[in-house]
Amino acid sequence: MFRKMTLALAALVALAAAAPAGAQGKVGLGIAANFDSTDAGVSALGVSRIYVLVPIQLAGNLRIEPMVGMNTVDSAGFDASDLTLGAGVLFALSASPQAQVYAGGRLALDFVSWDDGVADDSGLDFRIAGAIGGEYFLAPKFSLGAEADFGFYSTSDGNYTIPDASGFYTAGYFISRFYF
Repeated sequence: MFRKMTLALAALVALAAAAPAGAQGKVGLGIAANFDSTDAGVSALGVSRIYVLVPIQLAGNLRIEPMVGMNTVDSAGFDASDLTLGAGVLFALSASPQAQVYAGGRLALDFVSWDDGVADDSGLDFRIAGAIGGEYFLAPKFSLGAEADFGFYSTSDGNYTIPDASGFYTAGYFISRFYF
């Protein structure tokens, strides 16, 4: 799993390095913390997942935002991991020098696996969501923001929390972004 994470991060770094030619000077790096108390990997702070984002501002109000995330559980003979690769397409609804509101969609694939010492499994989960959020620029190149997603998920047998299920979900994120 560490190998997959390394490859995913290398791909994001390569994408960020290649993007400035067409990105009109707005490429960045961000961190998104998902606060979801129903996730099996919730930390003591209530954070269930941390995502690394690469916001790339294209023409006008259009932004694409590749993301990668990792969630692991390792306790008393039970090991599980979840590598997320995804992207968002976001449109700025309003913009000022210090604040921006955006809406769009996100698509994510979760590569999940678990081993409880007796059996193990792996699979591919899928999520698609509508997103609305905002960011406030504390400095010209640094912003803090929040995002709410409403979407559809489908899990595989390899998902240890809810195997072979589908349905709707909501999620909230606290996001910090730094633009180069």
